[in-house]
Amino acid sequence: MGDIDPELKNLQARYWEDRFRNEGKIWGEPPCATALESEGIFKNHRVTRILVPGCGYGRNSLFLARHGFHVVGFDVSTIAIEMAKEDAGRENLPIHYFVDDLLHSSLKVGIFGGIFSFNTLHLFLESDRKKISSWFTRALAPKGILVLTSMSTRDGDFGKGEKVARNTFESKKGRPVFYSAEEDMRDLFEKEFQIEDLREIQEHENHGGGAHSHWMWFFIGSKK
Repeated sequence: MGDIDPELKNLQARYWEDRFRNEGKIWGEPPCATALESEGIFKNHRVTRILVPGCGYGRNSLFLARHGFHVVGFDVSTIAIEMAKEDAGRENLPIHYFVDDLLHSSLKVGIFGGIFSFNTLHLFLESDRKKISSWFTRALAPKGILVLTSMSTRDGDFGKGEKVARNTFESKKGRPVFYSAEEDMRDLFEKEFQIEDLREIQEHENHGGGAHSHWMWFFIGSKK
């Protein structure tokens, strides 16, 4: 299956705008566990400037900025970015937030030492995932570090909803989710990145129906 058609792209943007409007800070205020781990990864690689695409309302961006990184974050949701700006302003943290589309970003590339991408890649179909992977490469400075998570076929939600492409299911209208096997991750990244780590992890959440967890891939790669 090819690119997401324009109607579905609009549905996806509307899905997240409506969800942030109705649920606010969906996943709470603490950063995710992989953001906590990424601090040491970026510092070990002497990264100072980090891009956070699909930053939502900024819980992970705030964490990184509090620990001394220069952070740039964007999201498709205007409501999420407004919340993120308010929190950054409250703490007087110089995070640069703006509304943007990952597939059509006008952001200057080649300037980031690191990218932290949490659970964004799996929201796109195959041809768009390839575009995003290539864009990550261009956005990173030489030897830049990509830290990324994406849903695994091991996750309990795999197979739920309408199947719209290989290993891709839409349980909620406007939110297709692709579940990766290990070979999918390697095929997508190994050409342009030196893979430093690739493993399945459980990320715990507490929202909606209560505490639960998701199986996802945790990827660390350095730009070749």
